[in-house]
Amino acid sequence: MPPKIVPLALGILIIASSQIIAQQKPLSGSPTASPPATPTPRPLSPQQQQKVQEIAEKLQERTGNAAGKVFGAIQKQEGEVYLKFVYFLKPERLDPNSFASKDEITEWRKLLQDLKEKEATLETSYTNADLDLGTALIQQQISPPAAMQIKKTLLASFPWDAIKAKSQLMHDFLAEHSDLLDFFDQNWDSWKPGKEAHTAAFDNPDLAGKYEGLKNKITATSDQLKDKYQAMVK
Repeated sequence: MPPKIVPLALGILIIASSQIIAQQKPLSGSPTASPPATPTPRPLSPQQQQKVQEIAEKLQERTGNAAGKVFGAIQKQEGEVYLKFVYFLKPERLDPNSFASKDEITEWRKLLQDLKEKEATLETSYTNADLDLGTALIQQQISPPAAMQIKKTLLASFPWDAIKAKSQLMHDFLAEHSDLLDFFDQNWDSWKPGKEAHTAAFDNPDLAGKYEGLKNKITATSDQLKDKYQAMVK
């Protein structure tokens, strides 16, 4: 299952509604709240409490709409990358005996390139998340000061360290798998089935060593990537 990395908890959406409401201009159609006359706040009347609640609910709704637009797109892209990544994790992808002909290597290069392009699109979305979220909040008629505070709180909830590490590991994975396909292409038909399933044996010791080295690198990177995906949902 692709990771669910977009936390939209109720408390985050409200973002300390009373503080934001005090700092921002009223939402469109919302009543204007008068600032306190003295430094010591007075208890709100039932009517004032109701108005504050209405504004908080409207703020929550509009924040949810903006966050859903931006984070929903990122979540969709994460899912697409993850599913293609998992497909490359199948054991036969590391076994040259799984290729019926040399032409299949070209087809897998295309699939690897597709994964690379989707990863690039995802990384761009993360880079633009700050700007996109700010724009989406303003489009929901949330005042700029409030939008800035909401945006800061929502973006802070992202596991950015894990996201950046995962992106770098994905670059490594793509490069390593490309090297493996190059190896299969350059040494076509120099192998035979190994003793265990999804393994290959080479008469040439140098080729055997290089093949094992490429496989081990991909396996190690894959394991780290899976760990990062898990870290992103904690």
